[in-house]
Parts: sequence; structure tokens; C-alpha cells
Amino acid sequence: MPLLDGLSFVHNAIVGAGLRVLIRLGASGKIISGFDMARVMALGADYCNAARASCSRLDASKPSPVIPISVQPGLQARIPDASEPLWCQVKRDAWQNFKRATVEALADLVGAAGLTHPHELSPHHFFRRTSQEEYLTFAELYLSLDPGELLTGCKHERFGKAWQIATAESFQHSPPAW
Repeated sequence: MPLLDGLSFVHNAIVGAGLRVLIRLGASGKIISGFDMARVMALGADYCNAARASCSRLDASKPSPVIPISVQPGLQARIPDASEPLWCQVKRDAWQNFKRATVEALADLVGAAGLTHPHELSPHHFFRRTSQEEYLTFAELYLSLDPGELLTGCKHERFGKAWQIATAESFQHSPPAW
């Protein structure tokens, strides 16, 4: 699934199963700006993993770091301070600048929306063009389950069918008839 569709599905699955308070959800894939972070947080991500080719691939023969970016200090990863070759120092400086600028951009977007924290973002804050004349909010595009809804009877057929074929014993199943 594409990132936004998969994120929305997983977020709703753990909300619908009544497990959202126990699970932290991360998003990764094409997260390169504060807007990208805001968008995935609106769909349920608690943190984002971001990799940016122009900062990390200074030497194509060396591995590139992927650094979690979070507004929660406890989730923020650090690059080790061990003695490193110069190319690692340059990468670290570039990553630190990138992380700082990205989090500042996220804070600017949150403030512009009249909010105080990224976790206040919700699907109604974002729009997607669906045709030349039409825009829909993410709230209209992505279904939203109530806490525990999968346990008490799901009103959304897509999630209800997926829940019926789910099993804790195996990832294998017969293809659904939908």
C-alpha cells in the first residue's frame, strides 16, 4: 500500500482493536519535509523516519544513515559521537541542519493551523485534489474507526471483512471474496 493508505489502515486497525493507547506508530517513506511529517501525524503516526538522499549520499560507496525525526525528545535518535572520518562529520552536520529545519517547518505548520502540538493535527486539516474541480479532506478520503469498534461490530465493510479473516496464529489466509 502507499504510505498514507497503509498508515491510515494500520492506525484504524489498532484503534478499532482498542490497542492504540498501547502502540506507537511510526511512518517511513518519502518523509522529507515538515509538511510530510504533519500529514502522516494527522493520519495517526506518532513519529517519522526520514532519509534524504542529498544529505546522506555524499559518498556513494558508504552506507547512508536513516535518522528518526520526532517532536518527542525521547524518540529522537542520535548519531554516535565516536571518532569518525571527515565524510561522517559532514553527514552529521548536514543531518543535524536538516532535522532542525524540518522540525521548525513542522512547528510553523502546526502554529499556522492554530494548534500547539503536532498530535493535534487531524485528517480534516489536509486536502487532496480528486478531480479538476474537487478537493476532499483526508477525513472524507480515509475512514475513521472508533476505539474498540472492531470488537463490538464494525460499521465499515472494508475493516469488518479484514477483521473477519484476521488470525493471530498465521499470516496465511484464503484470499477474501471482495
